[in-house]
Amino acid sequence: MPTVFRRLDRHGNPYDRWTFAYTDWRGRRVQLQGTTSKQETRRAAEGLESAHREMRLGLRLPPDAISRHESDALDSTIEDYLHAQNAAGGLMGRAWAASTRANKVRHLADWQLRLGAACIGDLLGIRADVERIIADDLKAGVSGKTVKNRAGDLNAFLNWLVRNRRLRENPLAGLTMPNDEPSITRTRRAPTLAEIERLIEVAPPHRALLYWLAAASGLRAGELRQLRIEDLDAERRGLNLRAEIVKNRRAGFLPLAAALVDALVEGSTSGQVAALYRLYGRTPPTRALLWVPRQTAKSFSFDCKKAGLAKQALGGRLDFHALRLGYDALLFSSGATAVEAQTMMRHRDVRLTLQRYGRADGERLGQLAEAVGAPLAEAFNKHGADARTDAVEMRLAVGAETLTPSTENSRVEAGAGDGIRTHDNQLGKLKLYH
Repeated sequence: MPTVFRRLDRHGNPYDRWTFAYTDWRGRRVQLQGTTSKQETRRAAEGLESAHREMRLGLRLPPDAISRHESDALDSTIEDYLHAQNAAGGLMGRAWAASTRANKVRHLADWQLRLGAACIGDLLGIRADVERIIADDLKAGVSGKTVKNRAGDLNAFLNWLVRNRRLRENPLAGLTMPNDEPSITRTRRAPTLAEIERLIEVAPPHRALLYWLAAASGLRAGELRQLRIEDLDAERRGLNLRAEIVKNRRAGFLPLAAALVDALVEGSTSGQVAALYRLYGRTPPTRALLWVPRQTAKSFSFDCKKAGLAKQALGGRLDFHALRLGYDALLFSSGATAVEAQTMMRHRDVRLTLQRYGRADGERLGQLAEAVGAPLAEAFNKHGADARTDAVEMRLAVGAETLTPSTENSRVEAGAGDGIRTHDNQLGKLKLYH
């Protein structure tokens, strides 16, 4: 007979959900979590008990290794997933960052609520519901990248279930993800060398050093914030990037300009970094290499306004991360090859360096247009001014003449060459006259 009862927490208080126990087809006692209703939980327990009794009597086929997991509670399954993946589920087999785990917990809880799923079996056939939820979110104005991240976390969880033989197949396999390209208003532009110089000139010394390092290394704000004095290699003129602080989770050496290294050595050994953190009411990080504001966006916006730089202009907006785009542009303008720029930007795929971060400089495009078009002017000028005037007069004369279809055909048959296009008022369409 199935039994229904409530578990107690460590303080002796009962949980909201009821727990039930039944005997499965192998004769083993199994406990599962039910709902907050005792009657519903009892009905579920009796149904499972009856089904497994039929399996023992040979009236129904017993479940296979995968089907037996369909009744597993989704709450405990998600906990198993988070526990298993937290240690080595990140990039390069490393642990998840705290923010990554928090996002996955939030996204999976949200999916569980919106799909109304209580057990693994409820995840079967959810594709249509997921597609509807994605469409509703996009219609509500949620960005494509946010929707894609949410759906990606659910898809990763389903793939884990398949790998661990708790689900036969991923119901979202082949799902078309929304476009995560940023909108025009959110597209960043690469600051020019003159803009970066102006920004460094007007900023206070501690932020000027930060902008210099960001624009000359391509490091992100979070990576800059975690740099330590030990990471600076004054002898080799560069930074030893630790795997745990960089986005691609790959340790490496990043060369820097000699003058920048000297400035970093001077700033880190003078005690100014710790003093700045205390001045702004913050606890100094252990042996921080440089001062990084808590909100880089605010400080950057203030200094851009002071430097007279437009935050929003042709090509996109300007923010702190745009200095990384500027670093990419400066690498190519300095003669770096695609492989060299990829290495300095620390990208695994060169397409990311060229397509996502690459920006065409308007002034450079004008120079290229001049280099291509100017040599052709000599060929055009060989016609002479008189020949061009005759061509214009002939076109005006032909356009004023009222022609019949037979007259037009005779002109086309008698003429040769490329001809002059004009509009025939009588026929109402574009004609070719020679």
